[in-house]
Amino acid sequence: MEILCPKHGLKLEIEHKTLQLPYGSIRAVIGTCPKCRIRYINRSLMHSCAQFTVDGTTYNCLRTLSLEYPVDSDAERRQAEQETQAQKDAELKAIREKREAEKKQKAEDQLRLQAEAEYNKLLKTLEANPNHLFRPVFISYCKELPTVCPYDGKELRNVHVYKKGLSKDTGLCCLYCSRLFLLEENVTIPKKRSKRDNHNTPISATSKKKTERKMGVSPKVVVLPQHIEAIPSSTILVVELFQDYKDTIGSLAIVSDVSDQQSTAGLYWVGRSLPSTVLAAIATDSLKRFVYKGYRFKANVVAEYPGINKYLDIISRFSNPQKPQTVYVFAQKNIDSFNTSDFEMVTACVCQ
Repeated sequence: MEILCPKHGLKLEIEHKTLQLPYGSIRAVIGTCPKCRIRYINRSLMHSCAQFTVDGTTYNCLRTLSLEYPVDSDAERRQAEQETQAQKDAELKAIREKREAEKKQKAEDQLRLQAEAEYNKLLKTLEANPNHLFRPVFISYCKELPTVCPYDGKELRNVHVYKKGLSKDTGLCCLYCSRLFLLEENVTIPKKRSKRDNHNTPISATSKKKTERKMGVSPKVVVLPQHIEAIPSSTILVVELFQDYKDTIGSLAIVSDVSDQQSTAGLYWVGRSLPSTVLAAIATDSLKRFVYKGYRFKANVVAEYPGINKYLDIISRFSNPQKPQTVYVFAQKNIDSFNTSDFEMVTACVCQ
């Protein structure tokens, strides 16, 4: 049905609007004459009210418009209540988010102050005892040694260091984020034993092991299959590992379900040390390199599956020295008495 202007007989231009009145808002259908631009409305707001004005615009009541677009007062009331409630919810959400942000910022500031205090304490200890042994948590390999830490901007210091599997006794360290910086060219790469070294001389298993250790042959720290035959549904990542950054040792699949773990098939649960180290390298090192049991490795990502981002986000968050996270360590394995939804299970290295 076409609704025509009562003066010019032209089809009205129909639009739906919400009018803001002194006592509240109403929804209405407005018809505008394309010639005289007189506006007609589909409702009468008061008895014997032929027209009314809102914000300088006059609206005239038109019966045919009311018949074609009837007014549902109950629906308008429910809509208005929903909009009011949505506005209240939005305001409450904004207040909660602001409080949580302030609480989080306060916790971060407190942790930062604690980290600064530990840093200053360590500086004083080194000033009093230059031979103090520093135990770095992280190792970063770089082509050129930086003068300041690229992670937190602190000045690097040459100190006595100790880390399992590390042959160096001094190194350039960031005392704030506990990171040792090493030149790639200075890292010793064990040499492989050539066939010419054998001279076809039979030796016993014991003497062979001693000879390999003496020659510097890199042992097989990790034994993996060349290919993963079956990928379980809980697989989050498949990588190919290279020892000494160049020698492939096989493929590794990381699974989130411990029941799918099968080490001989190259399936490792995400909570074990090796897959955790691999994930940490992928999340924090652009070249995906890491040190495992004192030897250098590199990971080449073969395939990623749903769920990988969850673990990479956790690792990235916990490995950021500028925003240290609080980790709760429980002595007992069963924590059912706690609300587990408030906790996030992670694999952490705790140093004393």
